[in-house]
Amino acid sequence: MHCRHFLSTDMLKAVIDLLAQNKFNVFHWHIVDSESFPYASKSVPELAKGAFSPKHQYSIQDIKDIVEFGRLHGIRILPEIDTPGHVASWGRGVPKLLARCFDDNGTETFDRNIFDVTQDAVLWDVLDALFKEVFELFPEKFVHLGADEAAFWTRECWENNPNISTFMQRYNINTTDELQQWYLTKLLSLLRNQKEGKKKKYIIWQELFDYGRAPEDVIVQVWKGSTPHTQMESIKNVTGAGHFALLSSCWYLDVQRGSVDWSQHYNCDPTSFVGSVVQKKLVLGGEAALWGEWVDESNLIPRLFPRASAVAERLWSFIEEPIEINKVWPRLYEMQCRMAARGFPAEPGNGPGFCENEYKAKLPWL
Repeated sequence: MHCRHFLSTDMLKAVIDLLAQNKFNVFHWHIVDSESFPYASKSVPELAKGAFSPKHQYSIQDIKDIVEFGRLHGIRILPEIDTPGHVASWGRGVPKLLARCFDDNGTETFDRNIFDVTQDAVLWDVLDALFKEVFELFPEKFVHLGADEAAFWTRECWENNPNISTFMQRYNINTTDELQQWYLTKLLSLLRNQKEGKKKKYIIWQELFDYGRAPEDVIVQVWKGSTPHTQMESIKNVTGAGHFALLSSCWYLDVQRGSVDWSQHYNCDPTSFVGSVVQKKLVLGGEAALWGEWVDESNLIPRLFPRASAVAERLWSFIEEPIEINKVWPRLYEMQCRMAARGFPAEPGNGPGFCENEYKAKLPWL
């Protein structure tokens, strides 16, 4: 769940309730990103200046309430603090965190969305204090460190930045991929020196693995691949290198591919790659992702369900025989109607039909 549109705590609780109804067990909360820093940290309060507005923030108590609501519904709340890229919102409160960026002619540009790793006096103090608070708020043993898509900014903001290129030479860092590895290694060392940080297991998105730069002991979340073959090749490569893995690439629910795309979600098995028994045991599971560029409270639940219901059944099922989608649909249809009867606007999953107890929209004149 993502912060590119603000979602109220009531809506987050509704999603957690639906996750429980559909037998999910983890809510991955991508709580900060380039556009918004809604997390009102007490340890680094300046960062909340990156929220859309003071009304669009989660207080410490809000976060505690979400974690407790999840616990009562059997849903673990897994936080993601994505760095070193996607951090423009951090700079509204602490400008020194962001690297200055320059085009190939040396003209300064202003897409400042990646950390200035030379800012030792500021950067590591902020990260140390913030993660210490995150560990106190979220008892979940897994923490997501992001580390995706930094390549969008590494050329202009690292390679073309004179201070950072000098820094790289000083430390014998030859490429920006190596610099990102250096950053993540230092971040992991910082976190593991904290009392609670020692107990955590850390997840990153797959880019650093693809560049051959993933630390050995991180869990890699696979999100790339536009075809079943490329998706399975990615998770095969990750597990072949000895990493624990999570699969998301076939379950991007913000991308709608047609009226019956739930069948594509159902047909994806994260262990269907050609690999050893040892490799397949390294697959921790899968995760349906819903990114927030085009999603807010008006369309969040129908965008999620019942397609996520198909993902849940697939992930809990061990299926050796060929899947007969026609036998799956009646169960999915029944689940859609159950959610509608409970007051949740799950969308129709497969064309014309009806529910005995239809969802009743709450319109302003009613």
